[in-house]
Amino acid sequence: MRLVYRWSTVSNWGDRLSVHLLRHWSQIPVGTWDVADECDILGVGSTVGHVLPEWNGVILGAGALLPSERVPWAALTLGVRGKLTRERMHGSPASVVLGDPGLIADELVERPKRTHRLGILPHWSDTDLMKRREFWRYDPLFISPGWNEIDVIRMIGSCDKLITSSLHGMILADAFGIPRRFEEAPRLRYEGGTFKHEDYSSAIGHEFKVGVTSAPRRFVVNDVRDRLIDMYEQYGQMVRDGMA
Repeated sequence: MRLVYRWSTVSNWGDRLSVHLLRHWSQIPVGTWDVADECDILGVGSTVGHVLPEWNGVILGAGALLPSERVPWAALTLGVRGKLTRERMHGSPASVVLGDPGLIADELVERPKRTHRLGILPHWSDTDLMKRREFWRYDPLFISPGWNEIDVIRMIGSCDKLITSSLHGMILADAFGIPRRFEEAPRLRYEGGTFKHEDYSSAIGHEFKVGVTSAPRRFVVNDVRDRLIDMYEQYGQMVRDGMA
């Protein structure tokens, strides 16, 4: 059984997606563990800086949190979150898949009916977003980042629009084709600013802006989704063939 790293300092739905994606798309036995250097896989999340440079596991879509972080040189890197993380790889190979695996997490649930005009999903550290009264007139669906990850995916998919201070939330909105508006969380300046958001946005060819409702071009998102699915299926075949 392969172990995928799960950041578990706080209960955050997006950091629990990797195990579901690996079981669904790679079809291999996989569990989670919260000690990065003891794991086999880095998946969803800003986790490449959590392991030593000589860590020799597999990277499937993980990204850097800070511009100073480097992708482990000994890792088998099949995909990273975006161009900014790729620039921090040894040699920056053009063949690596770009995109956050959260873009295919909508496939883990049946397509929900759109029953809410607006959803509000804060970053795990953000206690202010749900208090902003200008959004209340839309009778929004409030979604907690601490809830079960599959339930959160369904809730996002039930909304016509999403306001979020969570990168995971922004990505799932793009997966469902839902317009989204990103708002800064107070903690953002301690987490590398907007580096990870710009990194993700570079993979889908969409300019990142704060406080603006937008949606990336669907055909670009679908191309990235197809490559991410191929990456997971490739890794599953490599495991079955004894190559990883």
